[in-house]
Amino acid sequence: MIKRLASIIFKTLNILSAAAVFASCLMIFLIIINQADLPFGHFTMVRPFTIAIYIAAGVYALTLERSGGGRKTISEKFRDIISDNRNFMLLAAFFFALYILETLNMWFSFRIMYDFSIFDEALYNGYNGSRFMYSDQLGVPFLTHHFSPLLVALIPFHAVFRSPYFLLLVHPVILFASMPVLRAVLRAAGGFSAFAVNFICLLYLNNPIIIKTLLGGFHVEVFLPLALFSAYYFYLKDKPALYYPLLIAALAVKEDVGFYMLGMAFFMAVNDGKYVYGLLTALISISWSLAAIFIAVPYLSGSGAGYAFIVKWSPWGGNITKILYAMATHPVRLAQYLLGWPSLGLFSCLLFVPFLRPLAVPLFFIPWLINSTRSEEHTSELQSRVDI
Repeated sequence: MIKRLASIIFKTLNILSAAAVFASCLMIFLIIINQADLPFGHFTMVRPFTIAIYIAAGVYALTLERSGGGRKTISEKFRDIISDNRNFMLLAAFFFALYILETLNMWFSFRIMYDFSIFDEALYNGYNGSRFMYSDQLGVPFLTHHFSPLLVALIPFHAVFRSPYFLLLVHPVILFASMPVLRAVLRAAGGFSAFAVNFICLLYLNNPIIIKTLLGGFHVEVFLPLALFSAYYFYLKDKPALYYPLLIAALAVKEDVGFYMLGMAFFMAVNDGKYVYGLLTALISISWSLAAIFIAVPYLSGSGAGYAFIVKWSPWGGNITKILYAMATHPVRLAQYLLGWPSLGLFSCLLFVPFLRPLAVPLFFIPWLINSTRSEEHTSELQSRVDI
């Protein structure tokens, strides 16, 4: 009697979850075409319904009775589903479609951030403007605003396609492309089961910060995960001839990446015992960032103006030396910044990463320190940032 009742409950849940998946997919389609104006509300965001799909699809898979498979616990079913490469590919394909649809949804509903226009016109003026990569919105060439020479590589493609859809779709494609490289990194590192590798990749694809980058249309920082994962893969394979060029590619994404890489350099040297990699990574990274901020940006601006974004840390001082000294001599105030809600809310998205080992702390502490200690006006924007 109990077994029969349990079977009925499982079949009911299976049918309801399948219906929920279908209904959620229908809602996403209506949102994309801007027709989700229903009697019970007007819907504009795709994410709530994608979450419903995840949950409903999970319930469907766990309650599906397969003949000849024997009885398994829910945890065993879950591990089998995620460990299977075919299932993983299907889930990954779903995420890729979601990335594209969410990007198009933002575009057609006129909610793309104005940064997209800055990048688009900068690339256009890279081959058709009187001043190289000039931005009318910024009033200066883009490379004097942010030193991101990696953008130059997109200019030929932008010249060929000559459509905003090129840049619009580059972002989700590059963002998704970093996941297979992460998967290769996990396999190269060793010690991970098929379930762990696939599950970490799915967590990465669904991380709130990763999803939020889709809201801007395009940001050059989307290349950072792909470049860093690729560089780290060849580091694990001990192929310096490929590691260092990819490290340079990561640094070329934005002028402040070199500061973040100091944590990686420390980890390589102290945790892995690879002192040459660690020392060279630190020297190359810090040299790149300092040269970008104090040499490249002032030179390209033509006016010799300093780094414009230093004002974000103005409560601590007017230059890097004064800022670091103020942080070192005011530990209580520093702790208040680090432990404030915007900072904790942002970095709570990283809690699934195994940062509990003391030697791994610098990997996330430096980005945390840099982004959390900005002025209150800029710190309050952390939750909506797409480029951290």
